[in-house]
Amino acid sequence: MKKIVFKIIKLMVLLVLLFGFSGLAGIFFVEYVFPQISSWPVISGMKIFQLSRERTKIINKTEQIIVSEDFLPNKIAEKILPSVMTVVPVSLEEKRGTPDDIFNNSQPTTALILTSDGLAVSFVPTEINLDTLALQVGKSGFKFFTVMGEFDGVIKKIDRYSRLIFYQLNASNLPAVSFGEGAEIENGEKIIVCGETSAERKFNFSVGVIKEKNSQFSLLSSKLSVSEILDNVTTIDARVSEENIGGPVVDTSGNLLGLAGSLKKEGVDRDFFIASDQLKELMDWAIADNGTDRPFLGVYYLPLSRPLAVIKGLRVSRGALIYSSSGQQGLAVLKGSPAEKAGLKIGDIITKVGDNEITNEKSLSYFIARQKPNESISLTVLRQGTELKLETVLK
Repeated sequence: MKKIVFKIIKLMVLLVLLFGFSGLAGIFFVEYVFPQISSWPVISGMKIFQLSRERTKIINKTEQIIVSEDFLPNKIAEKILPSVMTVVPVSLEEKRGTPDDIFNNSQPTTALILTSDGLAVSFVPTEINLDTLALQVGKSGFKFFTVMGEFDGVIKKIDRYSRLIFYQLNASNLPAVSFGEGAEIENGEKIIVCGETSAERKFNFSVGVIKEKNSQFSLLSSKLSVSEILDNVTTIDARVSEENIGGPVVDTSGNLLGLAGSLKKEGVDRDFFIASDQLKELMDWAIADNGTDRPFLGVYYLPLSRPLAVIKGLRVSRGALIYSSSGQQGLAVLKGSPAEKAGLKIGDIITKVGDNEITNEKSLSYFIARQKPNESISLTVLRQGTELKLETVLK
């Protein structure tokens, strides 16, 4: 009896193995062998091989659909490209070594048209001295190459707060960029950086993703922030090269996200953009013809966050911590500055400017930039757990 049961089991195992190998062989022949031999002229007319070729065609159609969905930066960005132009400093060639030599080797740069009557903007690389550049405000010596043709123009304003340079072209009815509602900025979102420095409408593109809108990131070469310089910009992993610095950054729908910039921060190239809502406010400042410059407080600080507050053992996680890595008062609060006259000290935490609370979105420099020189302000300060009210007059 046991021998009979053993033979039955053995037979069943053999049948399972047989059917298994047969199935695998069938798949191999249908998927690989039949499509290959169906192209042989001798047997290509047989119906079974015609079916095999038809099946292969279906697979090819699927592959074509995948190709049609390729990411094409030039197509995505095409609605904003008419607002991108090239700036060429034409009168600097014979003046190298003088204050007029404001651009690195007089290379063309990318700029963005903001208004139809000729206001345009670009970002000033950190290797260019803003004091030297300011000497050129209102002077001729530039050619602007746009989709509408070639125009003359001048530097209208230099903004030390944002390192933006505003140009005024002698032109009208230009294709200005649309700010729209302001696109949502999301970490990990794919973006395109656009540039044009050939003066021949030959655009270049960099593709990457948004890292984060970073309240800890200022346009200063160190990890610190300072009361006179923009922070809270959006960092990206797309390469911002010499060709597309000052160009627009768009999302995958072609909507403007901001203006591209790059700087060396503690010796490392860091790429970012100034968001469109920030850019709109900076444009309004440039348009205002009141002749005023940005105010000066004179303090270096770290924007507080919850992780930083935990590391430093602080009671609050919002505000501006007056700071110097060396611990020296004179390097955190500048000598003779309004900050020193107010009595600010290293280690103080500024929590409010007037009635405005400092947050991740609205930093100390944000509120200082919105004041005027010679204006009195009050500061709410935490010093060793005690809240103080200090007053000073901005320069």
